[in-house]
Amino acid sequence: MRKNPGDRNVSRKRRKEKKGGDDGGSPGWMTTYGDMMSLLLAFFILIVSFSSIQESEFKKAMASLQRALGLLKSEMTVVKTINPDMYRPSPKRIEQMIKNIRREMRNLPQGTKNVSFDTTKQGVRVRISNPLLFDIGRANLKRNIYPVLDEVAAFLDSADFPVIIEGHTDNVPIYNEQFHSNWELSAARAVAVVEYFEETGLDPERFSAVAYSEYRPLESNETEEHRASNRRVEIFIPYYQPAARAKAVN
Repeated sequence: MRKNPGDRNVSRKRRKEKKGGDDGGSPGWMTTYGDMMSLLLAFFILIVSFSSIQESEFKKAMASLQRALGLLKSEMTVVKTINPDMYRPSPKRIEQMIKNIRREMRNLPQGTKNVSFDTTKQGVRVRISNPLLFDIGRANLKRNIYPVLDEVAAFLDSADFPVIIEGHTDNVPIYNEQFHSNWELSAARAVAVVEYFEETGLDPERFSAVAYSEYRPLESNETEEHRASNRRVEIFIPYYQPAARAKAVN
């Protein structure tokens, strides 16, 4: 028996109403509403987090990032400027160090002759010739020089300025069981002084050991006296250069 079209419409209406009930899950609009509320919550959390950041620092960070990625040309950076006082010992402190070292040198044979000081615009240099530091062809520190090095260490401990230890030799070729060239000898002498300062408690990260071999002589190497002057270690404390520091431009 053929059903009445009106009956079919009633059946479809009932099925549609049934899908919207409890047995068919939540209505479709609830999913959209839930997504919208989640997005709003995330948006407000983001706003609150940004409010705790200083605007100037945020701009600097963004500009620095953009510059690193090459997105925008910017002169702004978040690199902090360095305090020049950390890298420039006071004149009074330098004078005191020199005075203390000269006092210790009175107890050393030929001490006043083999230790010298040079203070320039570039930095402070303490120059110690070989007879006080090492035997010829060796890189073992003599115990008599310890009091002088202790005075230098006390001076270096007064601030965080960097230190360069330079090793030098004369032009006489060397080849023994320990060193095959003057390069090795000058490097070992510089490292020996660095290690001594490290043993006194100074931060080793502040130090650099440099080897110059025979190629930066003070004298001509024509006499034994001149060669003795060229066999030396120099302790150089470079001054902080304002032109080299990184600047933060707002």
